[in-house]
Amino acid sequence: MWIGGILGGLYVLANVYLSRIIGTGMTVVVLLVGSTTGDILVDHFGIFESPKKAVNRQKILGVLIMILGAAAIKLL
Repeated sequence: MWIGGILGGLYVLANVYLSRIIGTGMTVVVLLVGSTTGDILVDHFGIFESPKKAVNRQKILGVLIMILGAAAIKLL
């Protein structure tokens, strides 16, 4: 319970800190990419007693498309 509270607080602090630096929309995209990448790693390694699922091309392609989309928005 305490670890969840600490992690939740760090998530909110990361949002606040990054919003000032890169903007609100880009902050959401960065945290979403990080969350999705973390989910893929948890699935692949079976962390937290979750069933192991192999990393496939679709998952990697999805994260890459999100990164490319964020880069296109930032650069244009």
